[in-house]
Amino acid sequence: MFKLSVINAKKSFKDYSIYIITVALCIAFLCTIFTVSQDEQINNPRLRNMETFKALFSCAKVAIIFVLFWFIRYMGKYIFNLRLKEFASYMLLGVENKNINLLYGIEQAILGLFSCVLGLVFGSLLYTVLPKIVMSFLDLEYKTTLFLPASEVVKTVLVVFCIYAFYIFKGSLKFKHIKIIDLLKQAAENEKIKVKRFTMPLFVFLFLLLASYAYILHGVTKENPGNLYTLSFFGMLIGLFGIAYFFPAFIFKLKTRGSNSYEQKNLAAIFSNTKLTSFAAKLGLITLLALVGLVAFNMGFMSVGFYNLDREGKVLYDLTLLHAQDSPDSKDVVDFDKGVSALLDAKIGIVSEAVISEYYDTHTEIWYAFTGEESPIPQRVTSLSVYNQVRRMHGMDAVSLEPEQFILNVDMLTYDEKPHLEDKSYPIFDKLYRPKEVIVLPIRAMDSRLCIVVADSEIPNVIPKQRKHFWNLKPSDSEDALQNTLVEICRELGRPVHRIEKNGRIIEVPDKEFTTRYQSIRQYKVTAAAFIMVSFYIGIILLTATGSVLASSAMAEAGINTYRCGVLSKLGMEQKDIGTLIKKQIYFFFVFPVSLALPAGIGINMLIINNTYYYGNYYVFIAQTLVPQVVLYLAVFFLYYLMTYKLYKNMVKPFIR
Repeated sequence: MFKLSVINAKKSFKDYSIYIITVALCIAFLCTIFTVSQDEQINNPRLRNMETFKALFSCAKVAIIFVLFWFIRYMGKYIFNLRLKEFASYMLLGVENKNINLLYGIEQAILGLFSCVLGLVFGSLLYTVLPKIVMSFLDLEYKTTLFLPASEVVKTVLVVFCIYAFYIFKGSLKFKHIKIIDLLKQAAENEKIKVKRFTMPLFVFLFLLLASYAYILHGVTKENPGNLYTLSFFGMLIGLFGIAYFFPAFIFKLKTRGSNSYEQKNLAAIFSNTKLTSFAAKLGLITLLALVGLVAFNMGFMSVGFYNLDREGKVLYDLTLLHAQDSPDSKDVVDFDKGVSALLDAKIGIVSEAVISEYYDTHTEIWYAFTGEESPIPQRVTSLSVYNQVRRMHGMDAVSLEPEQFILNVDMLTYDEKPHLEDKSYPIFDKLYRPKEVIVLPIRAMDSRLCIVVADSEIPNVIPKQRKHFWNLKPSDSEDALQNTLVEICRELGRPVHRIEKNGRIIEVPDKEFTTRYQSIRQYKVTAAAFIMVSFYIGIILLTATGSVLASSAMAEAGINTYRCGVLSKLGMEQKDIGTLIKKQIYFFFVFPVSLALPAGIGINMLIINNTYYYGNYYVFIAQTLVPQVVLYLAVFFLYYLMTYKLYKNMVKPFIR
């Protein structure tokens, strides 16, 4: 029995190669995330603000284990359905149920063992790349090793063993009382093609779509964009489900009406299958989740790019609130990168670790760090004439640009003052034209007021004093080392330094508000790093699992169509034409869920961008966010399409002369 299981497993390697590769990738990511989360540097007790990082990685472990369990169960069911007739023939030959169960269990164990070994090999390769990215976000040193830690390998193998043991045990219970007639009935049911009645789903879909549209209009009239975005999202999901439920059968029925083409009738039969169209609805949502993960990855990466601007990783001196929001009247926007370059070229300071996104009412504001100086700017600048007085105090010429030519954020509000955009007494402008460069006139950071942003090129005259000291704060530094460094920074900035008694001696500690600000920056960076890696892991795993499920669905049709292809070959159809027919069938299997999920993912991405967009060219910003996810999405599905076509052709080839 064991030899027969090994022989069957060897024969199955080609047919189940997609299944093996996908399971191996899931195991590789699981092993890598186990290893990263247990790294001694990340778990260093001196390392601060790591609770969020560990919590997100724990969630990622659970999510990956859940996806792995679901995928192994799904593919096991698919393999079992493919071999129903084979098991029935074993029973006709007198083989007992327990022996068939043992045979099938050993085959699954061999496939699982091979997938686990391959996954550990992939995990070793990923371990040399992905953890390095995580450590660079956290400013930690990465030690390259050729082999995965033994403890994490054991954990991964134990998880995989438990999943396969549960599935094999459940299968043994199913085999215990199964009969030949049950196997043959189920096999016949799987091959049955039922034409979907789509009248009722059509009415239900239209009703839900109209209802969601009515709620969206209600949200618009109430001027509540939050409800508008939420209802639009749910309306999009309803539309996806409705289209997936009845649209394929409807289109192919119209296309094949009055046609005698075997190719068209074959496609119509496949896409009128009740199970396939209901499966496509679920698949569209699964793919949508995969794209959400990728959108989160891209947005997380770009949020890190906002503040991780200094490649040398130096710490910055001070924080000033820069308010740069959208304005419908603006045709150009402030170029944040060039503004930073202007500061660096002027050798004013070093920009680093310095952007924190915070929400104040419905407005999103950016914390921008640079050299802090006392400024004679008054608390509230209410006109261009007052602004010109400030320029003269700095030895600069006054400007005489009209408001429509020079949009300037001149209103300075504290956190206690809530701006009301309807109130015309507040001259708030959210963007500025940029003739050449960007100048930032600094104010005291801890006053939490808006700074003035000017389009000009006289920055050396604004802040004549240059910093001479730079500090590199490592997260793994001891508490005393961190306190000493922050004390030096406070002295350089002229901020308060306090003396306290600790362990019988007097020590100096930095200003509490300044220390809290640094810890906030650190917390944001740690959270962003974990958010990026977790989103990337889950998104890639969902993509590969979805591609594999699509491939298995197409392969299930291959078992049904082998006889049809053999008949076509005997009737004189060329092998090339049969290959074209196979390509079209597989193409429709893949293009349907892709065409559903891709616009949905792009729509979600646009929704996120419209709520988080800060600076730069709007269309470039969109391209930087959308292009990576679309390319990765299409590349993964294209690879699965090629593998599916090759396996499909190998299955049909023996029946074609």
